[in-house]
Amino acid sequence: MSALAGRPELWRWDRKTLAIERVSMTDGVTTHAVGKNGFEDSLSVALRNPPKKRTRMRVVAAWTQVAKGVQTMPAVYQPIDTYSWQDLMQSMPAAGTPVGDNTGWSVAESYIQYSSKHNLLDEFDVSKEKFALNDPDVATVKVLLQPATVAPLIRLAYDFEQQREDHLTISMPVAQQEILGDDKTETVDIIHLSPLNIDPSTPLWVFEDPNTLEPKEYFVDEEVIYNGRKYRCLSDHTAVMEFDFSRWQWVERKGAVNPISAGYFSTNRGVRSARYAIRMLHRRVLQRARCLEVSFRCEWHLARSMSCRDACTVENRKIGEVSGKIASIKLVADGSKRYAEVTILACLGDGTPPPVAGPWPDEETANIVYNMTYPNTRNPTLAPSLPGKRHRVEIYNDYSQQKMAAMYQPDPVSVIEKMPTRVEISVDPIREEDLITRQLSVVCKPIWLPQNAKIGG
Repeated sequence: MSALAGRPELWRWDRKTLAIERVSMTDGVTTHAVGKNGFEDSLSVALRNPPKKRTRMRVVAAWTQVAKGVQTMPAVYQPIDTYSWQDLMQSMPAAGTPVGDNTGWSVAESYIQYSSKHNLLDEFDVSKEKFALNDPDVATVKVLLQPATVAPLIRLAYDFEQQREDHLTISMPVAQQEILGDDKTETVDIIHLSPLNIDPSTPLWVFEDPNTLEPKEYFVDEEVIYNGRKYRCLSDHTAVMEFDFSRWQWVERKGAVNPISAGYFSTNRGVRSARYAIRMLHRRVLQRARCLEVSFRCEWHLARSMSCRDACTVENRKIGEVSGKIASIKLVADGSKRYAEVTILACLGDGTPPPVAGPWPDEETANIVYNMTYPNTRNPTLAPSLPGKRHRVEIYNDYSQQKMAAMYQPDPVSVIEKMPTRVEISVDPIREEDLITRQLSVVCKPIWLPQNAKIGG
């Protein structure tokens, strides 16, 4: 039945050939006119559960928005002049070091591109008392310091995960006659799609056939999931207990949604999912719209050529003329008695013409006219911008600052030691929320129904 879940059709087997075919739920290939030949004393009329004036369905799409990787441009890559170049080179952060607390940023790579010592040494006057020199022949004491240029490179990695859901609510009115009935509240069908990040079509790698317990045979271009990643077979082979990476090539694992996407139903595939959901609801509405059930007996020869692919018209003084799709036929041969028991299901359309799609925002699928709202996504973090995100980088205590501070000081070396060159990277934390939900809606124009009968006068 899942094959027809989005189609207004039913399966039918031919009673002679047993061939299977699809037939419309409401339209017959041929219309048989029984007229007044139906047995009046066998007539049975029942009003089944008609659809409400407006039927609703909700489709929930859930996925994890993911953006993980290494930035294209380094955060730090400029040369720095400094006296404390040895300390700077030894203090480079190791790969994996987090930047701040729970910011989502970490160091991906860190190294010194190059370093070069300056040819000229800088002289600083130092107080003689510093070296306890009381020799009157020593006029001044000088300290020679050698600066250098160091070019560090630091590249950052980002790690972002955000749980998201798109809630699509479909509202489908029906153009049917006023039908008296109870005012009970109906439970709205809620369909949860499979997690959109998962690839449901690729099997997991196994080393033995689960049915025969024999070693599993794999062939070129066959694809499997192993340890959460997708691989394609490079050569025919028989599997062993350990996964042989040399025989497999890692390929991108594709789900229904791009991992960095912040919305689903506004994507091309999401639009197709929405249209399929609209068709599913349309089918359910049509099933209930065939709500007038008329059963009767008629002569054998009238029903012999009937089938459930056809429609039938019956006339009776109690109900007037009713047309409907044949739901069942039972041919009865009881001794000399031969007759047929027929049941038809009729729709109670109100006579309005089918809806016609107008200009945008009207859309159409399977003759269903609708319009869909696409509210903007809420993005605490713009995932696509993370690879190129720029950060604030400050250089503290470089060569010029160190030299100016040490100048004319009695102990320039001590002054410089207290102000080593420091590179500071300031990042904007990657914001993640528990769950971000977006509400979308589809409003259909009234679903057209054939007016198979009139009720209420």
